[in-house]
Amino acid sequence: MIQDTITKSIELKMKFLKQIDSLKIQNQLDKLKYEIDTQNSIATEVNNFYDSAWLKLIIVITILGIALPILVQYFQRKNYKELAENLKISFDN
Repeated sequence: MIQDTITKSIELKMKFLKQIDSLKIQNQLDKLKYEIDTQNSIATEVNNFYDSAWLKLIIVITILGIALPILVQYFQRKNYKELAENLKISFDN
C-alpha cells in the first residue's frame, strides 16, 4: 500500500513536471509571438510612412515639374503680349 502510494506520488510528480515544462515552453512561445508581432507592427508603420512620403514627393515633383512651368509660361506670354502692344503703341506715336 505504501509502495502504491509512492508510485502514484512519483507518477503525479512526473505529470506535474511535464505540465510545468509545457507551461514554460508555452510562455516562451507567447513571448516570441509577441516579439514577432511587435516587429511586424514596426515594419508596417515604417512601410506606411515611406509610402506616404513617396506619394507626397511625387505630387510635389509633379506640381513643380509640370504645373509651375505652365503657369510661368502663361504669365510670360501675357507680359510679352502687353509689352509688344505697348511697344507698338510707342512706335506708332
